[in-house]
Amino acid sequence: MIQKLKDSVEAKFGRRIAYQKDCKTLSDRLYEYSSQVVSPSTLRRFFGFLTTNSNPSRATLDILSAYCGYSDWNDFKARNSATCNNEPILAIWEKAIAKARQISYKNCKTIKNDNPLGFSNTIPRSFANERLNTFINTDYVATPFIGPGGFGKTTLLVNWYERFITNSQNHNHLILFIPAIHLENWIGKDIFLEEWLLSILELSGSGLFDTLNINPNLAPGKFILIIDALDEIELNQAKTEKVFSAIQRLTTMFSSQWFKLIVSSRFSTWTSFLNSSSSMSSWLNADFEHLSSEGTNMPSLSEVEIQKVLDRTINKESSQRLIIEELPMDLVETVSYPYYLQLFVDLYKIEAHHNISDRLDLLLEFIKKQIYQSSLADEKVDIINAIISISEKNKLFGPVKKNELKNLYPIHLKLAGNYATAYDQLVSFGILSEELTQNQYGILTKFVKITQRQLYRVLLLQNLIELNNGIDFSLFQKIDKHYSGSSIHPHLLNLLFELAYKQKKTDVLKNFFNLPQSSLEQVFSLPNIHQALTKDDLMRRDLIPYYANNPVARHLLFEKSININTIANSSRLLLFNYLQNCDRERDFFLGKILLNISNTYGFDFDWVENFTKELPANKLPESTPPIIAGLWFSCIFIDDKIKDNSELNQLLTSISTFTDRHTSKWSTLEKYNFELALVFGLIVTKQYSYMYERLSKLITSSESGYLTQEEKALTIYFEFAKWEKSKSFDDITAQRVLQHLTDTPSWISYQTAIVGRAVLAMYYFTRGQIDKAYENYRKSVEISNIAGYTVFEVKLLVSLANILKAIGEEDRAQECLTFSRSLAGKANIFFDSL
Repeated sequence: MIQKLKDSVEAKFGRRIAYQKDCKTLSDRLYEYSSQVVSPSTLRRFFGFLTTNSNPSRATLDILSAYCGYSDWNDFKARNSATCNNEPILAIWEKAIAKARQISYKNCKTIKNDNPLGFSNTIPRSFANERLNTFINTDYVATPFIGPGGFGKTTLLVNWYERFITNSQNHNHLILFIPAIHLENWIGKDIFLEEWLLSILELSGSGLFDTLNINPNLAPGKFILIIDALDEIELNQAKTEKVFSAIQRLTTMFSSQWFKLIVSSRFSTWTSFLNSSSSMSSWLNADFEHLSSEGTNMPSLSEVEIQKVLDRTINKESSQRLIIEELPMDLVETVSYPYYLQLFVDLYKIEAHHNISDRLDLLLEFIKKQIYQSSLADEKVDIINAIISISEKNKLFGPVKKNELKNLYPIHLKLAGNYATAYDQLVSFGILSEELTQNQYGILTKFVKITQRQLYRVLLLQNLIELNNGIDFSLFQKIDKHYSGSSIHPHLLNLLFELAYKQKKTDVLKNFFNLPQSSLEQVFSLPNIHQALTKDDLMRRDLIPYYANNPVARHLLFEKSININTIANSSRLLLFNYLQNCDRERDFFLGKILLNISNTYGFDFDWVENFTKELPANKLPESTPPIIAGLWFSCIFIDDKIKDNSELNQLLTSISTFTDRHTSKWSTLEKYNFELALVFGLIVTKQYSYMYERLSKLITSSESGYLTQEEKALTIYFEFAKWEKSKSFDDITAQRVLQHLTDTPSWISYQTAIVGRAVLAMYYFTRGQIDKAYENYRKSVEISNIAGYTVFEVKLLVSLANILKAIGEEDRAQECLTFSRSLAGKANIFFDSL
């Protein structure tokens, strides 16, 4: 419409405004015509003789419109919108939809071809669908997706776009997907951004935007503009600010009734955009309050989303199926960052899974690819080492003042070597981040830090190892002394243990428990060492017998941390060595109970023969942990069931008496841990009614407000018992179980996931959703296999056989029973009672 005004002014003037002197003549004529002044310089900017980041003022547009015979600018727009194009707006809109699809398809195809994971292997993000569908129906004009490099912003938008346009309900919406770098084609043209958008849609002169601004109800649908990767624009500061200003202008000029803008950007660029904007009131989820500490307003990948990617990539190429429960929790947390998941998929091979067995392996690969083997590697290493050095000197263990970094390297001078470029790349990819901090005197200081804490720790430790000329026990002692009292202290010692373990430094690690016990207590508040010891049989066989002789190691490694997840496989070696070195009744009791439970998970019940002789049912050693007490009662239930003693009522009474006596001494957490340990025996012996009654009291008391991990796990067991008791579900059962499954206590997460998946399988069977039911049964069996829980594999297969038989699948039911009997081996005496 601005161009039309220019054409009208030139028509009234009598010739083209081709020279700057014409602007002086026009200024004089405007004054003669209206007695109002429009300066020659304003007219030079209007006709493009002078560059500008601003738009013509309303006063200028009114004067020029009056010069052309209209009452004001609104009158000019209204009358020209009505007469500039004889086509009905619906015809214009349909042409625009077709052209927008053509442009968007081409842009999305280029993006998909460049996707390193293979775009068909990516997944739509469920949160994006919910967020954008909500946004489109709000009064907000714009919304951003913000995150560091590799966080999946572009993939998210392409997936959403393709799903959105294929939905028949959205066929009236006009959606244009353009990479932000394409705006560089506009910046050199003497037109506004909205005019350029119309030009690429081949609608120049249509007056579409002006018409819709005057009467938004005429829009057949929404005009949805997606500008992807704002951070990839490579322009000087003035031109970048012009782009930012033009984008912001769209949000203030157009009505949310028909126009919606979606932008993606890295945090550093978004910060610049925010700083250049006077108001963000028309933006949804855009301000700093909506950003996490990692500089994103997007959630990490969920476990369900990670599993879908694994199924489309690693599992697609292998006869074995990798499931997320096989991965250590710290690795799961790391691959929830999409770039790390992509790296994991590239590097992981099922036949050589030890190459990437935990998050430390992945972080080391990340450092290698993104720092040491990237462009400007030397400069990046210098900057990283300088941040670590300054942080160490100031004992900040993280952020450093940017000015101190400037004193060492010219990270702020574009023409002084490559340090500024290297620094920008580190910031852009999210390895570094900046934050502005105000002290008590109101003075603002800019700090720089390595964004991810775990990345900082690994980089710091690499630095320390290099200074120490390798790993030896003296390095453990130096770190213990230097970092004592800091939050980073236990993390560094854990990391060093893991690296030494990977490098098979057996002699070094034999001295590990010579560190002060106070330091070791902090170290074992984290699960790293237990996770490290589940890997590499040779290292474990060297170290475990040695540790079993050390009283401190026995307490911290064997007694304090009980991990049911590994009790049937990697932890069995710990139990055998622990028992061989027992010299106290309490230690013998603890070791025997855990070994009996380990055997039971493996469907071995030979321990039952001597159970009452070795561990009398009326004798529980003092200071026995609640988990061990719960497992002891589980053993008693199983012993009673197999021997068919029929002393159930007496057993239930003894449990009540025991819990009444100990409840006052235990914390809430200890009570819950006792119940979680007891659940195993109740499930194996099918005491579902008692389990339901017992858990219903706990669940009722914890239903209001925030639930702990223990309460979520107990809720899952309660739903399982309720199903077994009544064979019925309420409508919210599946939702509740799904919500809780990914947030249960780590020491019993495998068993809880198996039971939870079984609950979901039964739920879906009752709803006739057979595919979902089989998928959940399959997941339960897979987790059972990973954990070595043969008893659950057998029970699941028997349960599945009964369901298959009920729906007429006799042959498949018999296959399940045959396979379950082969797993049970010689334990037929107990098999028939499952």
